[in-house]
Amino acid sequence: MSTEYAVAKRKAIEEVGEVVDVQNMKQITECEKPLSEAVEKIDEKWNNQREVFYQRTGLSHQKPAEEQLQLQLIENEAENNDGDEFY
Repeated sequence: MSTEYAVAKRKAIEEVGEVVDVQNMKQITECEKPLSEAVEKIDEKWNNQREVFYQRTGLSHQKPAEEQLQLQLIENEAENNDGDEFY
Protein backbone atom coordinates (compact mmCIF):
# COMPACT_ATOMS: atom_id res chain seq x y z
CA MET A 1 0.00 0.00 0.00
CA SER A 2 1.40 3.36 -0.93
CA THR A 3 2.15 5.94 1.73
CA GLU A 4 -0.10 8.51 0.07
CA TYR A 5 -2.99 6.07 0.04
CA ALA A 6 -2.49 5.18 3.69
CA VAL A 7 -2.42 8.86 4.70
CA ALA A 8 -5.55 9.61 2.66
CA LYS A 9 -7.34 6.61 4.16
CA ARG A 10 -6.49 7.65 7.72
CA LYS A 11 -7.63 11.21 7.09
CA ALA A 12 -10.92 10.00 5.59
CA ILE A 13 -11.56 7.73 8.55
CA GLU A 14 -10.75 10.52 11.00
CA GLU A 15 -13.23 12.80 9.26
CA VAL A 16 -15.92 10.12 9.16
CA GLY A 17 -15.15 9.27 12.78
CA GLU A 18 -16.46 12.64 13.81
CA VAL A 19 -19.89 11.56 12.56
CA VAL A 20 -19.86 7.75 12.91
CA ASP A 21 -18.18 5.30 15.33
CA VAL A 22 -15.29 3.88 13.32
CA GLN A 23 -13.24 2.15 16.03
CA ASN A 24 -12.88 -1.10 14.06
CA MET A 25 -11.80 0.71 10.92
CA LYS A 26 -9.21 2.68 12.90
CA GLN A 27 -7.71 -0.55 14.22
CA ILE A 28 -7.51 -1.94 10.70
CA THR A 29 -5.79 1.14 9.29
CA GLU A 30 -3.36 1.36 12.19
CA CYS A 31 -2.19 -2.19 11.61
CA GLU A 32 1.47 -1.92 10.66
CA LYS A 33 1.82 -5.23 8.83
CA PRO A 34 0.28 -5.81 5.41
CA LEU A 35 -2.20 -8.64 5.21
CA SER A 36 0.14 -10.63 2.96
CA GLU A 37 2.76 -10.74 5.73
CA ALA A 38 0.18 -11.96 8.23
CA VAL A 39 -0.95 -14.69 5.85
CA GLU A 40 2.65 -15.75 5.19
CA LYS A 41 3.31 -16.06 8.94
CA ILE A 42 0.15 -18.11 9.43
CA ASP A 43 1.18 -20.36 6.52
CA GLU A 44 4.67 -20.80 7.98
CA LYS A 45 3.27 -21.68 11.41
CA TRP A 46 0.86 -24.17 9.84
CA ASN A 47 3.66 -25.83 7.88
CA ASN A 48 5.78 -26.08 11.04
CA GLN A 49 2.90 -27.58 13.02
CA ARG A 50 2.18 -30.04 10.22
CA GLU A 51 5.84 -31.10 10.13
CA VAL A 52 5.87 -31.67 13.89
CA PHE A 53 2.68 -33.71 13.56
CA TYR A 54 4.22 -35.90 10.86
CA GLN A 55 7.34 -36.43 12.95
CA ARG A 56 5.41 -37.30 16.11
CA THR A 57 2.97 -39.66 14.42
CA GLY A 58 5.39 -41.21 11.97
CA LEU A 59 2.99 -40.49 9.13
CA SER A 60 4.27 -39.49 5.75
CA HIS A 61 3.78 -36.22 3.87
CA GLN A 62 3.00 -38.13 0.74
CA LYS A 63 -0.41 -39.06 -0.55
CA PRO A 64 -1.21 -42.79 -0.46
CA ALA A 65 -1.05 -43.09 -4.27
CA GLU A 66 2.42 -41.55 -4.28
CA GLU A 67 3.53 -43.95 -1.55
CA GLN A 68 2.28 -46.91 -3.56
CA LEU A 69 4.10 -45.68 -6.66
CA GLN A 70 7.35 -45.29 -4.73
CA LEU A 71 7.02 -48.75 -3.23
CA GLN A 72 6.47 -50.20 -6.70
CA LEU A 73 9.51 -48.36 -8.05
CA ILE A 74 11.66 -49.66 -5.20
CA GLU A 75 10.44 -53.21 -5.75
CA ASN A 76 11.07 -52.95 -9.50
CA GLU A 77 14.59 -51.66 -8.92
CA ALA A 78 15.28 -54.49 -6.51
CA GLU A 79 14.02 -57.06 -9.03
CA ASN A 80 16.06 -55.53 -11.86
CA ASN A 81 19.22 -55.42 -9.77
CA ASP A 82 19.01 -59.13 -8.83
CA GLY A 83 19.68 -60.29 -12.40
CA ASP A 84 22.59 -57.95 -13.01
CA GLU A 85 25.05 -59.66 -10.72
CA PHE A 86 27.58 -62.15 -12.14
CA TYR A 87 29.33 -64.81 -10.13
